[in-house]
Amino acid sequence: MPPESLAEGTTQLYRPRSYAEAKSGNRKRLQVAATNHALSVWKEPGGCYALATKLLQHHVHSGSKKTDSETDLKKQGTANLMACRRKTECGQFAAAIGLLSSSGVSPCSEKTYLDLQDKHPPAHSPAIPDDVFLAEPITVDSRAVLGAIKSFPKGTSCGRDGLRDQHLVDVMSGADVSVADNLLASIIGVVNLWLAGTCPASLGEFVASPPLTPLLKPGGGIRPIVVGTVWRILVSKVAAFSVGKDMTSYLGDYQFGVGVPAGGEGILHVVNCLLEMKGHSDKMSMLLIDFSNAFNMVRRTQLIKEVRLHCPGISRWVEFCYLRLAKLYYDQYILSSALGVQQGDPLGPLLFALTLHPLVKSIASRCTLDLHAWYLDDSTIIGDTLEPSIDPRSTTDGVFPSDIGRPSNGVKLIGGPVGLDLNFISGMLLTRVSKTVQLMSVIKKLKDPHSEMLLFRNCTGVSRLYFAMRTTNPAALQPATDLFDDHLFKYLRLLITGDGAGFGPLQQRLATLPIKEGGLGIYTMADTRAYCYLASQSQTASVKKIILGNLFSTNKGSAYQLVLQNFIQCNRVNHAQDYILAIPISGLNQCFSPRQLRVVLCYRLDIPLFVEDSL
Repeated sequence: MPPESLAEGTTQLYRPRSYAEAKSGNRKRLQVAATNHALSVWKEPGGCYALATKLLQHHVHSGSKKTDSETDLKKQGTANLMACRRKTECGQFAAAIGLLSSSGVSPCSEKTYLDLQDKHPPAHSPAIPDDVFLAEPITVDSRAVLGAIKSFPKGTSCGRDGLRDQHLVDVMSGADVSVADNLLASIIGVVNLWLAGTCPASLGEFVASPPLTPLLKPGGGIRPIVVGTVWRILVSKVAAFSVGKDMTSYLGDYQFGVGVPAGGEGILHVVNCLLEMKGHSDKMSMLLIDFSNAFNMVRRTQLIKEVRLHCPGISRWVEFCYLRLAKLYYDQYILSSALGVQQGDPLGPLLFALTLHPLVKSIASRCTLDLHAWYLDDSTIIGDTLEPSIDPRSTTDGVFPSDIGRPSNGVKLIGGPVGLDLNFISGMLLTRVSKTVQLMSVIKKLKDPHSEMLLFRNCTGVSRLYFAMRTTNPAALQPATDLFDDHLFKYLRLLITGDGAGFGPLQQRLATLPIKEGGLGIYTMADTRAYCYLASQSQTASVKKIILGNLFSTNKGSAYQLVLQNFIQCNRVNHAQDYILAIPISGLNQCFSPRQLRVVLCYRLDIPLFVEDSL
């Protein structure tokens, strides 16, 4: 019985057998009991066989039969909504929004298989370079391993072995903390064993061979998603952290996609600055490069050679994962992966940048450029049009592919606008805001104000526009600001009052205050734009004044102002606003009904709960 069967057979999700079990607070206890029972069965003679048989029977049953309610959900298009609610109950807000905005999975067909094969072209196993000396492997301690375990995003999926990062986190915390030291020591030993290259090479195929899921792109085509095992990701995270500083120094002159905080934003700011300074010159040119299917086309022989040369301490682990053909499992098909770095590998960006760097340095050595910057496979080159010297072949018809564009108004670079035409920049931002507004309308389908409020605060509000506001000329933001803020207040009015009554300008300002100031922590684009601009100018002391400015300007008398100030002061008391952050977990009785939440929010925002008596 293979080792991965232990995780598959003993960590299965407990499925409640009744409505009472599903709604009660005993669900976690039942899950613990089921896991402990499976572990005890595993120890018995033939226990592993019994668990594996039961597991296979469950998969066959679940794959062949669906209840009428599940079929109805599929037909009604609400399966994603149900999954979104489950993700929200687990506090996985980004995953919940991903489900709502997803275009779905590509249908299982021969065409999908051929599309996947195009992105993973067959090739021979890479040759082992023998001209570079292998240095001593790195070793890691508890601090590095614990940091890597805690850095996994919440809700990280499991690989083929069924083990999740959350399993490790749970065992090393809470009631099980007594076994944490022994477990951590064992994990450190396993990680160092892999880094040292002493694990049998034949296991590399299993560690580096993940399942493949083809997601549909909104504009057409597919985006393959692979999910490796927790062990693969954990060791790669530790390896990337151990060589991070040295590699940032090595790549830092021209590459800003690895180990450089806000590297993409920095490139955008520099490019726009250069355009303002020299954009009207007819002697300057800007070339943008974006490789097609870049990560899947890297030759692994060259990759391993660069790793041995510049970070030999992790070369044994890299060779363990990349030196042999990996298998990608898609339905009944098996694809071979012999080129490129695998998507989802924490070492992937570093390995790609290392392999690309000789080309980057070659360009830098031959040309004198005003700007030469790379963000992974996106390159920006600005310099004299005739640098280094004109090549007569450049004027020949067809020397460049016909699909190379020469836009005159502006371009999109690393997700942000670059150009001198404010109308072009404003148009790009309006498109981005329109997508955010569309997402607001999608979460309305949940018909659950509690979940909607959480998703709105964390994923579908102004937070989706931070990058745009940090990297865009403020003069071009006004049309997008007006559009977003108008839809923001319309949505809040519908969410809080239902019919919109009583939600006036004062309530708008109260709702958009920070939580610690008694508000709901839902910010307008106008306020946040000011914050981003002032933060970039190191004027953070003025931020609070801008956000809170003119809050109490009203035609009411001074007595009303005093009552209102006292009202807001009560909301600033510790834990007074905790209900806003509560995750809707039914088993812990943390769910607000639509009526309950609206009553609480109306009270907090000074919206009348009853019609005033006219007598």
